[in-house]
Amino acid sequence: MNKKLIPVILIIISIITMIMASSSVGKINEFNNRELNFNYPEKMEIIGKGTVNTVATLYDPELELNISINKQALPSNYTFRDHLIRLERNYTENFSLISNNTVEISGKEGYEVIYKIKEGSLHSKLTEFWVVDNGFLYSISVNYPLNSTENSSNIKFLDIGEYLKDQKRNKYAETITNSFNIQNPEKLDNNSQNRLNWAQVRIPSQNYKWSIRSDTVNALGAVYHYPESVYPGNNGTCGLLGHRSLFSAPFSKINMLVPGDLVIINDFLTLNSYTYQVVSNGHIKWDYEYNPIKFTQTGSSRLFLVTCYPPGRTDAAWIVKCKLISVKPLISELILE
Repeated sequence: MNKKLIPVILIIISIITMIMASSSVGKINEFNNRELNFNYPEKMEIIGKGTVNTVATLYDPELELNISINKQALPSNYTFRDHLIRLERNYTENFSLISNNTVEISGKEGYEVIYKIKEGSLHSKLTEFWVVDNGFLYSISVNYPLNSTENSSNIKFLDIGEYLKDQKRNKYAETITNSFNIQNPEKLDNNSQNRLNWAQVRIPSQNYKWSIRSDTVNALGAVYHYPESVYPGNNGTCGLLGHRSLFSAPFSKINMLVPGDLVIINDFLTLNSYTYQVVSNGHIKWDYEYNPIKFTQTGSSRLFLVTCYPPGRTDAAWIVKCKLISVKPLISELILE
């Protein structure tokens, strides 16, 4: 044998060995809370729940891999497939769609959506899996940094270490998604406050944060989503109605909003955070009772905040108009309560 080939052969053997090692996840543990169960690599830590909608969050510091399992009750008029199809996914260059596929999860038709996220010079990959069962939306969110070969088409040499990391990350995610099993989906509990709050609205300039629900406007700490309006992020107009003097008075200072103020909706259904900007304030609709507010179903994504006028009376509707300016992924560690 040519002695010059020995180092090359050793390198090839070493690479093959590392690739084989990366295809193994090692020992696995089982998560089982009687409602759903899945297997996960023993090296992953369960680090917490994050929000009331998070079942579990798993993390591997060596792989910089974060996997979050979420569960959310669906509003009665909500069709997730239609919502998924209607959503515009390429809002900015910082949050772009890679692919959108139909997959099987727990024996049911589910959906896989993959995004590329850019924050400064850092790039990460977010893969989300969704499946609906008995009125609940279950999701698996997988997030990790992109390696250099995926960040740029100009990379000439493959970084074997990063490649092997990616292979192991994919294997870890597959271990969970392939074993994900909904054993006993709970029946929708209409008396559960947390189950019915499918989103959250924040107004930073007023330091306010309120839940969004679709069943009633007369709930403490919450505003109401008009069922005839679109859902956040969709093309058209999303409408939120809130009291001005009753039930925690979420919109008590709505008249103080000025153009440029931000209104942020954290959507637990799509796991996206939508940032709207106030365009105008003080639109008063005196005939709203017999000529209801019209919410467009097409065009640019807008948001109407609606309350009573004058304060404490229902003579007219007061409206704040906003436009969508950015969309970000709602990753559980960023919204810890």
